[in-house]
Amino acid sequence: MSKHFPKISIVTPSYNQGQFLEKTILSVLQQKYPNLEYIIIDGKSTDSSLQIIKKYQKHLTFWQSKKDSGQANALNIGFKHATGDILCWLNSDDILLPHSLALVSKLFSQYPHLDWLTSQSTIINKDDEIIQSGLHFGKVPLFLRLGLYHGKCLGFIPQEGTFWRQSLWKKSEAKIPNRHYCLDFELWRRFAKYSPLVTLEAPLASFRHHSQQKTSAMKKYYQEIHPLLPYIPRFVGIIGRIINPFLRRLCPRIYFNKLNYQWTYHPGISTYQIK
Repeated sequence: MSKHFPKISIVTPSYNQGQFLEKTILSVLQQKYPNLEYIIIDGKSTDSSLQIIKKYQKHLTFWQSKKDSGQANALNIGFKHATGDILCWLNSDDILLPHSLALVSKLFSQYPHLDWLTSQSTIINKDDEIIQSGLHFGKVPLFLRLGLYHGKCLGFIPQEGTFWRQSLWKKSEAKIPNRHYCLDFELWRRFAKYSPLVTLEAPLASFRHHSQQKTSAMKKYYQEIHPLLPYIPRFVGIIGRIINPFLRRLCPRIYFNKLNYQWTYHPGISTYQIK
C-alpha cells in the first residue's frame, strides 16, 4: 500500500447499541479509505447488534461477540488485533464525519513527528441532528498531565475525534486503563507524558447524545476521576474560558489557512519540539 495511505485501525466496542450501530459502521466504511483495518468487539449483545455486525462482516478485519468485563476489556481485546500505523476508537453510537480518515492520513503523513491529534467536538442527537459544536480549548501539555481537561475545568477531549500513532500507543503501555467511566481521560494523561496533543481546528467525528449512554451518569464520571470533583461548582470552568484565547496561542494546532488554501501547522509554545 502506498506510503501516502498509512494503515488506520479503528476499534469499536459494542454492547446493545443496535439502534445506532449500523450508522457507526457505515460512517467508517463509507470513508472508502484504502488502507483501513476495522475491528468490532461486541460484549454478547442481546439486541440486533449481532445481526448488524454479520451484515458487514466481510468488510471487517476482525470481530467477535463474547461476554467481556466492560468497555476497557473490549477495547484492549480489539487493540491487540490492531496493526495500523494510526489508531483510534469509535464507540458504537458515534460517527465519523465524511472524508475524516483521508484528512487524518494526510496530516499524519505531512507531519511525521505528529504523535496524536484531536479535533473540535460536534454533538448529535438520536436523529443525527447537530445539537452542539464544542469550544476549542488549547491543550497545554502540563495541564493534560495534571488531568485538568474535564467538563468542570478546561473542557473534554473528544475521544471519537482523537487519533494516535501505534508508536505512542506502545510507548504508553499499549493498554486502555481499567476504568469504567473515565478510561479515555486516563489514556490522554498517559499520552501527554510523551508527546504534545495537537488540535485540528475542525471536527472529525460526532459524539451522539442520548438517554441510554453511559456518559449520562456524569456524577459517577467525576467521582471516578476524584471523589471530590462532583462537588466542585461547574462555574470554575469559566476561568478556563476566560484564559482560553491565551492558551490557544501556547498550544500546537492545525488550521486551514484561507490565504493559501492549505492545512497549516502552528507549533505554539511547548516543552516538546515537533519538527
